[in-house]
Amino acid sequence: MQHSVTAAQQGKQQEVEISETGAAALRKGVTKDRRISIEDAQMRHGRKSRSGRVDGYKRHGLRDLDTGLIRAVGITPAHVAEATVSEALAADLRAQQATLSERHIDRA
Repeated sequence: MQHSVTAAQQGKQQEVEISETGAAALRKGVTKDRRISIEDAQMRHGRKSRSGRVDGYKRHGLRDLDTGLIRAVGITPAHVAEATVSEALAADLRAQQATLSERHIDRA
């Protein structure tokens, strides 16, 4: 129950403005680090480009282009920069005793 109350309070804080007269209105624009899900506190909005929006999470994969083998995968909230998952992917490679000789980035 407390989890639901906390989520509702956070939503109200991020989405509602109270005017000088005490009237409540929806906030214009998007609050930085805005929570977009009641169930998942880590889910966020993100942008791939000016017109491309991502809601929720981004999946980052490291695939061997010669064999097609997926060597490592990372998940980040949508608003987090891609570079934040780099160390986790590198740690996965080290655990496999594999090395990265060439990178081809953002080949969706």
